[in-house]
Amino acid sequence: MSNSQQLSQVEFLSGERICLRPIEPDDVASLHRWANDPETRGLTGETRPSSYARTLEFYQKVQREEV
Repeated sequence: MSNSQQLSQVEFLSGERICLRPIEPDDVASLHRWANDPETRGLTGETRPSSYARTLEFYQKVQREEV
């Protein structure tokens, strides 16, 4: 079964103000923007901005379940 088929079978968790779902390829740009937001970065313990390539690498590791 491919990742896209697996994703389509995942139930989303949602409430009045939030909807949680697995990350998808189209989310990488948003992940990169959030990871480089100084306020968000401060909450994660990161001290320096992340490159787009590093964010893409993180996404790929998540897809392979290496994180």
